[in-house]
Amino acid sequence: MKKIFLALFLIFAASFGLSAQMRQVDEQLAAQYFMQGEYEKSAEIYERLFAQSNSVLYYDYLLRCYENLNDRKSAEKLIQKQQKANPDVLTYYVDLGLLYSRVGEDSKARKQYEKAQDKLVPSHAQVLALGQYFSEKGLPDQAITTFQKGRELMKNPLLFLTELTPLYAKKNLYDVLANEWMDYLLVAPKDIEKVQVQLQNVLSSNTDGTFAMILKTAIGKKLHKYPDNLTYADMLIWLAFQEKDFEFAFIQAKAIDKRSAADAGSQVFRVAMVSASNADYDIAAQAYDYLIKKGKENPYYMECRIGYLDVEFQKATSGFSVSHDEIKTLSQRYKETLVELGKKEETIPLMKNYAVLLAFYANDVQGAADILYEAIEIPTKNKSLIADCKLTLGDILLFAGDVWEASLLYSQVEKAFSNDPLGALAKFRNAKLSYYIGEFEWSKAQLNVLRASTTKLIANDAMELSLLISDNMDEDSTYSALEYYSRADLAFYRNHFDEALLLLDSISTFQYNKAILDEVLMKEAQIRMKQGLYAKADTLLNILITDYSSDILADDALFMLGELYEKNFKNLPKANEYYEKLILDYSASLYVTEARKRLKRNKELLN
Repeated sequence: MKKIFLALFLIFAASFGLSAQMRQVDEQLAAQYFMQGEYEKSAEIYERLFAQSNSVLYYDYLLRCYENLNDRKSAEKLIQKQQKANPDVLTYYVDLGLLYSRVGEDSKARKQYEKAQDKLVPSHAQVLALGQYFSEKGLPDQAITTFQKGRELMKNPLLFLTELTPLYAKKNLYDVLANEWMDYLLVAPKDIEKVQVQLQNVLSSNTDGTFAMILKTAIGKKLHKYPDNLTYADMLIWLAFQEKDFEFAFIQAKAIDKRSAADAGSQVFRVAMVSASNADYDIAAQAYDYLIKKGKENPYYMECRIGYLDVEFQKATSGFSVSHDEIKTLSQRYKETLVELGKKEETIPLMKNYAVLLAFYANDVQGAADILYEAIEIPTKNKSLIADCKLTLGDILLFAGDVWEASLLYSQVEKAFSNDPLGALAKFRNAKLSYYIGEFEWSKAQLNVLRASTTKLIANDAMELSLLISDNMDEDSTYSALEYYSRADLAFYRNHFDEALLLLDSISTFQYNKAILDEVLMKEAQIRMKQGLYAKADTLLNILITDYSSDILADDALFMLGELYEKNFKNLPKANEYYEKLILDYSASLYVTEARKRLKRNKELLN
C-alpha cells in the first residue's frame, strides 16, 4: 500500500513540476510577444494563463493587450468578470472607467469612478487602495475625492494627509495643503519633523515661491490664534531657514525665548549655528551676542563665546583682503576669551582658530605654533580634536617654510586615522605638499587614490590637483613650467606675493607652456585680489573667460568676478551678469547653486 501511495505521489509531483515549468515557458513567451508589440499572440497565451490561475498579474497584462488591440469588447468583458468575482475590489471600477475614457465616453467613465467611491466602507485599507490607484492612473481629482470621502466615513478630517499632500500640490491647492498640516500640528505637535519633511518636498518642487508665502500666512494665523503654542513659532523659524531668511528666524527665536522660560535660548542658539553654517555671519554674531549677554548662567554661554569669535573670524577673513585693525582687535578678543574660559578640552577649537589668526593674518607664526603645541597636550578622549590641531600646525609650519615637519605631522594624522575623513584630509595635505616641492609623480599617485574618497570635497580637490599635474606635463615628459607654477603656488600660500609673481612671469619664457597659461592668469588674479588691486584682478579674470572659455577655470573666473563686483565694486547689476553667464554657460559647475542664490538675493535687493 505504501508503495502505491509513493508511486502516486511521485507521479503527481512530476506532473506538477512539468506544469510549473510549462507555465514559466508560457510566461516568458507571452512577455516576449508583448515587448515586441505582437499583442494578439501575447493575449492568446495570457488568456490561457489567466484562466488557469486568475492571477492579477496575468489580468493586468491581458487587459493591456486588449487595449493595445483596441478590443474594447474583450477588455470590458474581462473587467466586468473581475468585478463580479471580486465585489470588494473597487479598483476594477477604475479600470472600466479608464476603458470608457479612452474611447471618449467620459460620462460613463465618471459613473464608474463614482460607483467605486459610493461602495467605500469605513475601511482605511480600502480607501487607501482606491485613492492610491486613482493617483497611479493619473486621476488626482478622483483620488482627492476618495480620500476626503474616507475621512467622512471614518469621521477623522486629518486622515490620509500624507497621501493628499502631493495631490494637493499637483492641483495647486496650496492653501488647503498648508491649513490642513497646521491643523494636524495642533493635535499632533510631536510629529513636527514629519510635517516638515512633507512640506519640504512641496517647497522644493514649487520654484516660484508661491507655496512658501501661503505657508507663512497659514502658520502666522495659527500663531496669532494660539500665541502660546511654540510649535507654530518653531515652524516659522524652520520656514525662515528654508528661505535663508535668518534675520526673520532670529526675530522669531527671540520671541520664543522671551515667552518661554523652558526654551532657555535653545532656538536662538539654533539660529546662530544655522546662520553661521550658511555664511550669514552678521545674524550669527547677533544671535551669539544675545545669548552671551544673558550671562554665564546661560547653558549656552561657553559655546556662544566660542561661536561668536568664530563668526567674527570668518567675517574678518572671508574677503579678498583683510583689515589689519580688525585682525588686531579680534586677536585681543581671542586672548581675553581664553583667559576667561581657560585652556581645556572645550576650548581646543578656540585655540586652533586663534592660532590660524596669528599665523596667517597677524604674522606671528611662533605664537601660533606655541598655542597649538599647548592644545595638543590637553588631555581629551576626543582624539580628532588633537588630530585637527596637528593638521593646522602642519599648515602653519608649511606656511613658515618648514616642509619636512609639516609632512611629519600630516603623516601622523594619516596613520592614526587611516579609515576616517581626517586621515584622507591628511593624505591630501601631504600630496599637495609633494606637489609644492616638485614631486609630481608621487603627488599624483596619492591624489589618484583620494579621487575615490567618500568625502566629496576631498575627492573633488584631489581630482582638480591631479588633473593640473597631468595636463601640464611638457611634450618632452618633463614638468618645467609646472615646477615654476607649483613654486609660485607655494609662495602664494606663504603670502610671498612678489616672489610668486616673479615665478609666474618666468613661465612665459618656456617653450611648452600653453596648457598652464589659464592657471597662471588665475593665480595672478588671486594675488592681485589679496593685494587689494581689484582692477588688475578684474582685467586678468576677463582675459581668462575670453581666451580660455573652454578650460576648467572659466566657471571659477566667472564666480570670482561676480563676487568681485558684488562685494568690492558694489555693482550688483554687473555681478548678476557674471552669475547669469555662469548658470547659462556652465550648468554643470559646482558654483551654479551658490550663483543662483546670490542672483536671487541681489535681484531682491535691487527691487
